Amino acid sequence: PLRSPSLINSRTAASTVVLTAIVPGSFMVIPVCANILFNDLDNIIKPIRKGLGDKISTKQMWSINKEDFGNNLYNWGGRGIIQDNYGEKRAYSNEFREYDLVEIVTLDSFNFHKCDLIKIDIQGYEYFAFLGAQKLIQANKPVILLENPLSGDECDVKSKSHLKEIGYEIYRLGVGNKED
Repeated sequence: PLRSPSLINSRTAASTVVLTAIVPGSFMVIPVCANILFNDLDNIIKPIRKGLGDKISTKQMWSINKEDFGNNLYNWGGRGIIQDNYGEKRAYSNEFREYDLVEIVTLDSFNFHKCDLIKIDIQGYEYFAFLGAQKLIQANKPVILLENPLSGDECDVKSKSHLKEIGYEIYRLGVGNKED
């Protein structure tokens, strides 16, 4: 299955359905590209190695060591952009690893003609991505699939509050008693 932090369903002027997979880390974009090719989706899904945020910048992803499940199992897709308020929980704001630097862009900078769906899972940076998608969201009112934990840290609360402020209703999708 294709797993991507951000999938944007957009349409070109010719009404062709196009999915844009925005994948920040070099270690994450490789399996996404492989999935696209193995599933013969290269004419439908366009992978872009960038991160999403509220302004164009360069940011650092947190260390893979913070996603160590033991027995040499790492959650490469669980890594996110370092924020100043994360502290020891995820990363120090002064960390630097050149291979983990990510160019941050806004969704508005893509100038999508039409957008019906945004699927986003960018580890607590969703709020900033929504700020960088104000024009796109206002013009298209796409369905937004947002992954966030039940615990709801500050960034998740900001994301949901922002979506409510701009007219979205929030529904939780879950399986049984487990987190989605």
